[in-house]
Amino acid sequence: FLFWIGHLAVSSGTTCLSGGIPEALRKHVGTIEKYPLGVWANDWAAGHLTSDVAQIIIQEILGFHAVRTGPGPGTVDAFFALAGCETPTSLSERGCGEGPNTTRNHIVVEGWTESY
Repeated sequence: FLFWIGHLAVSSGTTCLSGGIPEALRKHVGTIEKYPLGVWANDWAAGHLTSDVAQIIIQEILGFHAVRTGPGPGTVDAFFALAGCETPTSLSERGCGEGPNTTRNHIVVEGWTESY
């Protein structure tokens, strides 16, 4: 139920929190090109829930535009996404390239790293 309410608030364009910063007043990240902060979701219930909660906090308390990215089937996919790889969920070619990449995936808040 909480997941549904969080998803509803994130996707409806209204604020979820009392006194939350409205969308029109939120900032983008980036110095030359402006874009929202990317919150990577791992593809299981806790991954979606924590990403939704983080997105609400980032938008309504910190005042930044944020989008949920992913989802990925494993925590390692989130690591590749944060590193700027273009196809982080592809097992055969992650698309990481040679040089520094600009990533649209900035935060992952839930993962299982015990086996890495």
